[in-house]
Formats: sequence, structure tokens, C-alpha cells
Amino acid sequence: MLPTFRLIQKKYRIAIRAKGKQYESAYTIVQQTPDIDSISWQQGSNGIDFSVHTHDESNASRYYQWMFEDTWETQSRYLPTLQYLYDGQNRITGVGYKFADERADTTMRRCWATGRSRTTLLGSTEKLTKDVISAPVHFVQAGSEKMQVVYSLLVKQYKLSREAYNFRQMMKKTLSNLVLFLTRSRHFCVVTFAV
Repeated sequence: MLPTFRLIQKKYRIAIRAKGKQYESAYTIVQQTPDIDSISWQQGSNGIDFSVHTHDESNASRYYQWMFEDTWETQSRYLPTLQYLYDGQNRITGVGYKFADERADTTMRRCWATGRSRTTLLGSTEKLTKDVISAPVHFVQAGSEKMQVVYSLLVKQYKLSREAYNFRQMMKKTLSNLVLFLTRSRHFCVVTFAV
């Protein structure tokens, strides 16, 4: 069952019901996240580094998390020549050529692919006098198909409480150690985590 969220005077808690039991978190203040100032990129010999830049003039944020979604245009390696054939009730009855001369459909070449951040991206200005931060968020390797036509990077920024930041840091370290352990074990194992 999915968790439910209850907002009470700018505070929320998560309530989960499972197997007849009720679990509730403590109330937490809703965090007001500052806007991202800019996203920059720098090309190096190995690829392109993308960084996020932000600040909070009130010095109230201090702890941040970023997530991204990137989208890029790709060109299909194969062009369709066939199509499904349908009857009057929209049921598939067979397969036939799209064009009588059996040529490929060149209008179907453009495709789009999307990826998401797979690691926990955290930053803190706790030890700085001003709440200003620049942090790397993504790297695209040189020669990647992502940069061949059109590329877009959407970065989402979240202000975290100190407790949430520390929890995510702990989870990031724990999962890194777990993956390292599984990689070094005698048995091959592929593990994917998202925090």
C-alpha cells in the first residue's frame, strides 16, 4: 500500500498501513526549496560535466539534494517497412507493407530516450558562512549518443532538514559499501539501488 501524506499547518507526516498495522512518522516541517540559480556545463577530454548553482540569501537551507532527468534525440538504426493490418473492429488480422512499393518509412527515424539520476546527489553549506553552493550533478562521456543530436537536462532541487540529509548520507555510504562487498564476493551478483 502506498503511504499517505497529511498536511497540518505546514507540517506533514507519513502514515503507512500494512498487514493490519499503522506506522506513522513524526511531524516534519514542509521545506521551502530555493530556486536553482543556473546549470552550467564544461567540456573536457573525457566528456561534459554538468553542475548546479544555487544560493539561499536567508542562510536557511544548508542541506540539498538533486535529482535529474536527461532526454536526448536519437536516430533509429532501422526503418519500418511493415505495419499491422486491422479489421473493422480494430483487431489485428495480419502484417503487410506500409507502402505498395515495399520501401521503408523514413518519417519514423526520430526517437527520444530518457534517463534518470541513479545515485544520491547531496550537498551541504553547513560549514560555509554563506548558503551558496555549486555541485556536479551529471557527466556525459565523450562520444555518447546523447550528444549527437539534441540533449536536455532537467535538474530538480530539494531542501533537506539536517536529519534527512544525514539519513541520506548514511544510506549512500551503506549502499556503496554493500555494492563493493557484493562486487568483491566470489559469486557474481548485479544489484541496483536507488535512494
